[in-house]
Amino acid sequence: MVGAVSALGLFSIILLPKHRHLALRAGLCTAPFGLLEFMFVPEYWNPPHLFGKWLSIEAIAFAFGSGIFAWLAAAIPLGARIKCNFNSARFWSRYAEVSLFLLAGIGVTWRGAPGLIGLSAGESSLIALGIVGTILLWRRPDLWPLACLGSLGFSVLYALQLVALGHLAPDAVLFWSVDVREGFFLFGFPIEEMMWAALFGAVCPLANAYVNEVRLVTGTELPDSFLERSPGV
Repeated sequence: MVGAVSALGLFSIILLPKHRHLALRAGLCTAPFGLLEFMFVPEYWNPPHLFGKWLSIEAIAFAFGSGIFAWLAAAIPLGARIKCNFNSARFWSRYAEVSLFLLAGIGVTWRGAPGLIGLSAGESSLIALGIVGTILLWRRPDLWPLACLGSLGFSVLYALQLVALGHLAPDAVLFWSVDVREGFFLFGFPIEEMMWAALFGAVCPLANAYVNEVRLVTGTELPDSFLERSPGV
């Protein structure tokens, strides 16, 4: 399933050249956060890993594909309203900034770090995503359509993934820890999965738009062929 997510993500950007550059950057920017898989094993779940939890190729590939899908879910409905003024230096500085916010949120809240609150890995990651999303919307309130569309669209896509996983591998739910499986379920899997999808789907497009200098324009500001001419989208 992890390989399918990555492959479908790459296939999607091949089929959608107008969104290729920004979608690929979204995937590449989220991929390194797959290295945080060690936080969740075995407290939250314990799936098989080719090289172990400290270098989870599976989690990196999943994060890459999820980043692509989250951006496409937000960007496709907006179409030509997306304008990108990419600047390499600004991109790297803002990517470091957003990453620092996320890691700081985890560091303060996760009980496996020198955190002040002592939450589980799942709770900590959700709160950290919420913190990053709040900061980004405060700085760029004009990007709220990306957050709403991304959250809704990626949640639907992720729900379909869970349903497919449940049919193809019914025992996959056993990868989640006993404590997690004692909670609420949605689409056959712990509800935390859909909570993550809703938050990730909102925050990933926001972060990608922020680091890539994306703005949303009205239909009167550009011709219909804008995306075909713009090298940054």
